[in-house]
Amino acid sequence: MSLTRSFLIFALVAVWTNAFAQHSDVQFPWWSPNTTSSLPITDSLSRYNRLSNLSLNVEHTLSLYQWGVGTAFTTLGRDVPLHVSTIWANPSVSLSAEGRSQLREDTRTRTTEGIGYLEATYPLVGGISVLSVSLFGTTYSLSRNAATSLYDVGTLQNLSDGYALVGGKYMPWSELVVSGAAGIAYKSFLFGRSNGNIIQARAVLSTISIAEGSVIDAEAFLDERRFSSLGELGRNDAAKAHLITTFGDEGSNEATAGVSLKRRDFYFTVDTNAPTARQERSEFTVELHNLLRYPLVQKKLLLLVEGNFIPRSVSRKTSGINFASASTGLLTSSTFLLPSITTAFDLGISSQLQWIVGTNTRNIDRTPLITAEIKYSENSETNDISLSELTFASTAVINKLSSTINATSFDAGQSALTITGTFPVFERDALQANISSRLFRYDTPSQDNRDDRDELYLNAAVKYHHFFTTNLSAFAQVRLSQNHLVYLKSDRSAQNYTGNTISFLGSTLFEASAVRNSLSAEVFANYSVYDFMLPSVIQLGGRDYLIRGVNGADSVSIALGGFHFIAHGTASLESNMNLRLYERGAYNAGAFTERPLLRTTEFSGDLTVNITDLSSAAPVLLKIGARSFYQLRYAPTSAQSTALQLQERVNRVGPLIILVIDQSSATGLRLYGNLWYSMLQHDSYDLHQSSLARLVEGTLGVRWTF
Repeated sequence: MSLTRSFLIFALVAVWTNAFAQHSDVQFPWWSPNTTSSLPITDSLSRYNRLSNLSLNVEHTLSLYQWGVGTAFTTLGRDVPLHVSTIWANPSVSLSAEGRSQLREDTRTRTTEGIGYLEATYPLVGGISVLSVSLFGTTYSLSRNAATSLYDVGTLQNLSDGYALVGGKYMPWSELVVSGAAGIAYKSFLFGRSNGNIIQARAVLSTISIAEGSVIDAEAFLDERRFSSLGELGRNDAAKAHLITTFGDEGSNEATAGVSLKRRDFYFTVDTNAPTARQERSEFTVELHNLLRYPLVQKKLLLLVEGNFIPRSVSRKTSGINFASASTGLLTSSTFLLPSITTAFDLGISSQLQWIVGTNTRNIDRTPLITAEIKYSENSETNDISLSELTFASTAVINKLSSTINATSFDAGQSALTITGTFPVFERDALQANISSRLFRYDTPSQDNRDDRDELYLNAAVKYHHFFTTNLSAFAQVRLSQNHLVYLKSDRSAQNYTGNTISFLGSTLFEASAVRNSLSAEVFANYSVYDFMLPSVIQLGGRDYLIRGVNGADSVSIALGGFHFIAHGTASLESNMNLRLYERGAYNAGAFTERPLLRTTEFSGDLTVNITDLSSAAPVLLKIGARSFYQLRYAPTSAQSTALQLQERVNRVGPLIILVIDQSSATGLRLYGNLWYSMLQHDSYDLHQSSLARLVEGTLGVRWTF
């Protein structure tokens, strides 16, 4: 039997995941271990007809417990009179809901989240318009048995909101959908509750041709909510257009422009006697993007020029605080509550030149290619108080407040050069080289210092890939890097240092009908040397240090053949091993000597027997075996000692079982589960303590699609 069949189940899971995503904007990645499903993205005006399903996931890892349940249900009615048969305009009822909770056993902190969405649509005359009704609600809560200030201050403890909308959709032609709805909204949180109104609208223009070689698509949406008793306004409005123009065989220009206007209110309790303060934050953003692909020489030399420019402004207004009677101490200590204005922009420009030296029709990865790219980016932000709202304050107070807020302004920029190349050497060999360098970098907190923080780096890598046979290949790579952190004209100059890293990476891959083996290993060393010595540091090498280590990974799978009691079943033996060795020590660059400070050894691995059955519409994978984790930590017993002694040992091993049941069709039962029952032995030699514990970790995910 081919070993590929043993692993086909994982490919099927990935393929079916993507297939389901085409039908739904609500995804439940329940089959992935160590993950929980994210809350669905809801939009009351733009929904997709998706497959109905019910899912459940539970996960336990050490002191963390997570569980959740979700559902999506859609029913389509028959065509009504005077209705054109289109999926878009069929009568339908859609329901999606999800709830999840997480508990940290060590701190007894529990978070609970829930969300629900219901939409019903009914086509009107002609099938080009639809009546829609939607309900949405969400809730979040945090609770803790032993409350402390760390969890009580600045923590969102509970939140509930929702809305009910009545509206419609209109499709004047197949490429344009216009929708709008209005209704009531509700909000409840730590600082109060209120009813309000909500208005939503959206216009979506699919890709259309406007001229020969030019296509455009666009989208605009509006979402505004008002809560009268809270005096709160929420706004999320935006519009975007995307234009693509092609010329010649390889040339094209892609331009995108968009604007957005957002507002959100934040609430603060200044002190126990003062009323709640509300800050209104409004943000206006413009986004401009352009990408030009221009062939200088057809099929040989290609120029790419890309630019991004995103200016934005943020204004903040605070109500609930009488700044005229507020003390100077409150104004200076709570500057984030002051009326202020922020103007900022992000700028990025890059130019890339691709030279295709030759062609290789059999293997595009071995096509001779040289690429050179230079990038420049700049980020700027200016913060200042709003003088129009602080007319009551004296000039001295205004200057002090303005100076405090201005200190958070910055202007940062950097440029980098990268050159890469791929060169076939022989029939079965390829050489890849890469070199990149940051030409300059600055971060300016004030106008008086244009070069306060430079961070320069230089990276180089050479990789040699060789194919011994069609089943066996290997590569070796050497990577070198240098990083220089510089603080100029600053009292932080003692932090200047240079870091040098060298690493060697090797990997082999063997694939045959019955055996697959992947082996990789890396050896690395990092030397960090400070530009300045501190008189108070008397250890060997001062503050200079080195880090070196070895990382290794080995994966083996051997096909064992079939079973008599399973007609189409196959078995295989699989192992996955990882080894990590890590050392750290003080370093003396001049004498090239070191003083060991820490050494860690870690090993983890799985050994399982895999049983696979792909004969039915529900392929099954069962893995039974053991998993282990082993760690040793060495350190000096005293500040004067140079010998490393064993300080801590962790040994964890136990049986492991993994079960996957999936469906070859879009509907049916899908299940993923794993369970690791282990014995954990923890020995702390520096504290003369030893403990033995039994631990259980597991994940269960079930999904039924109908």
